Amino acid sequence: MQTKSAPGTAHVMKAVRVHAYGGPEVLKCEDAPRPLAGPGQLLIRVHAAGVNPVDWKLREGHPKEWRSSSRRCCRWRKRAAPAR
Repeated sequence: MQTKSAPGTAHVMKAVRVHAYGGPEVLKCEDAPRPLAGPGQLLIRVHAAGVNPVDWKLREGHPKEWRSSSRRCCRWRKRAAPAR
């Protein structure tokens, strides 16, 4: 199924981008240049996407808490309670 693009939008796509650490408010829906498929590559149209827990943890600025176990599973380290 082929759809027509609005004039002047043939090389633009919508993208949700993150330019800073923070909560959901740092997610920005922007126009982005549409990539070109090179030799032996395909360009596909995405109708839906998801976000995994590791994505939002990294967006919030917690990369040091993420580690990969020997079983290649993602785990989060619990922060120690502050000393009183």
